[in-house]
Amino acid sequence: MTRTARKHLLIFLGAVFTISFAIEGYILSVGGFEAVGAGPVFALMWTPGVVALVMRAVLRKQLPAFGWRLPRFSWLALAYALPPVVALLGYGLAWLTGLAPLDIPWDRIAQKVAPGAFGLAGVVVMSSTLGIITGSVFALGEEIGWRGLMVPLLVNARVPVPFVASGVIWGLWHLPLVIFGDYATSSLPWLSAALFVVATTADGVTMGWMRMASVSLWPAVLMHASHNAFFQRVFDKFTGSSPSSQFVAGESGAFPIMFYCAFAAWVIITGRSRRAIAGALTSPTPAASPSTSTSVA
Repeated sequence: MTRTARKHLLIFLGAVFTISFAIEGYILSVGGFEAVGAGPVFALMWTPGVVALVMRAVLRKQLPAFGWRLPRFSWLALAYALPPVVALLGYGLAWLTGLAPLDIPWDRIAQKVAPGAFGLAGVVVMSSTLGIITGSVFALGEEIGWRGLMVPLLVNARVPVPFVASGVIWGLWHLPLVIFGDYATSSLPWLSAALFVVATTADGVTMGWMRMASVSLWPAVLMHASHNAFFQRVFDKFTGSSPSSQFVAGESGAFPIMFYCAFAAWVIITGRSRRAIAGALTSPTPAASPSTSTSVA
């Protein structure tokens, strides 16, 4: 099992990074995210999922299950709520300290939604509902690959600290667009890249734990979509520019990352990640059996 899992892991990562870097190269060549439509972004985000699905079609039962069954509601509630709580704490700290200004675009909200508080509430409601739904379509592509297949393969391959490893790999996958493009970057792109990998590592621990402990892919999909919706569509839009805001707020911002890291540390210190890995390894079909699903506690 270990040797086979390692072989499949290398095949998966080799195919994903080869295809993804070609797509990222195209995005960079035309000017970054601001210059391309949703098509290339969708193709990029679905590359891990397509590779995983092709491998499943070819290798069939040689691969661990992706975790299609719905988990207990408590897992979905946690996955949905964690990103906006982290954003509120992280961005809120940046606003309160004055390191990033609170700047609500009232005029744009009035034009697109409604004037005043009703418009502001409408933006939040739409982002937390329709934004999550549309975001899940994009996030599902990544999560079929990263958490559906890669995390179980890392566990079955006996890779040390597999959840940490998954987050590092996930972060490296983004780096060309962070360092050379316009994604989650700042005036110091290498610093942004380092912070971004810290963020994906913390999220990788949390989402990997959710995936393995719930024996379901869907908490990771929902957390990914919730993060993108609240960070990119709400809190980023309500945060103005300052010399320090690019380093304390946003996906590469130190303050939100600090709170994501705190939650990941809780997962590790309380033994939750260790128990999730041990449970998967002792299951008759590692990382696959829905009968091993547990509660959040």
